[in-house]
Amino acid sequence: MKKRSGYLILTIVLIVFAVITFAAPFEKTPVFWVSFVFGLLAICFQIPLWNKALGGETLKSKFLGFPVLHIGVAYLIIQLIVSIIMMAVPGISLWIAIIVDVIILAITCILVTSGDVARTAIEETEEKIQAKTSFIKGLRADVDALLSKEADTEVREALRKLSDEIRYSDPMSSSALENIEAEITEKLISVSTAGENKMNVISEISGLIKQRNIKCKALK
Repeated sequence: MKKRSGYLILTIVLIVFAVITFAAPFEKTPVFWVSFVFGLLAICFQIPLWNKALGGETLKSKFLGFPVLHIGVAYLIIQLIVSIIMMAVPGISLWIAIIVDVIILAITCILVTSGDVARTAIEETEEKIQAKTSFIKGLRADVDALLSKEADTEVREALRKLSDEIRYSDPMSSSALENIEAEITEKLISVSTAGENKMNVISEISGLIKQRNIKCKALK
């Protein structure tokens, strides 16, 4: 939902709510004004909520904000219905109106907070996973780049096999693998300047990748 469209919807809801509130023959009691204020609060509550829910930089972040957005819309609908009922039904005590409205608001705040915490946790977990898998992704990209520039048929075949080995390697990295991953990176950089020794260097990289995979299994 675009923010401009959202604000337009809220404006329409506000106008309709105000028309119903003041056009209907409701008695202007303290319960009426409390219900009216909480109705306005529910409408205004949507603005910061929608900004936060849809304020993510990525499309996935915005998608994760939809549950929070739905909670806000549900609160708006429920609160407006409750407010109109409170205004229409005579004899409702002021304290009952206040308690009901506060409980609805409190439940909404709890659900919104829980949803936002869950969204943040998911985003942080994905960021950690991306960081831990960046080595293998980058390594394969570098091997494929060397493959695209290599003219020797035998070396190309060795690089292709190496790319496949990397593709099926354990993608998760850790601090315990830093040394061997640094050695793999160093060896890969030297391939382009290895001359006739390229096949040996590629073979050494293949052996290091196998060692890394063994260590990955041992760390799990």
